[in-house]
Amino acid sequence: MSTAGNFKISLSHHREAKAWAAKALYRYNVQAVGIEVEEEARRRGCQRAVVETSSFQAPGFYIRLGYEEFGRVAFAVEGHARIFLSKHL
Repeated sequence: MSTAGNFKISLSHHREAKAWAAKALYRYNVQAVGIEVEEEARRRGCQRAVVETSSFQAPGFYIRLGYEEFGRVAFAVEGHARIFLSKHL
């Protein structure tokens, strides 16, 4: 685990960790935290960031930060989808 300011980063595929990260991004200054996370990822040698969101949540936020959509899976609810975005770091 590493600390970037007051934001802790840990590698995990656990649902609890993903839920915590999602809450952190919405609760705090999302843009500043997002940039801090990207800087830490670059420091660790990561070359790409990948996120997933829902069409009714935050795709515009990620697009404004330079992410590009690379996939979409429709939900059972018409007009809504899971959206996958990536960004070269």
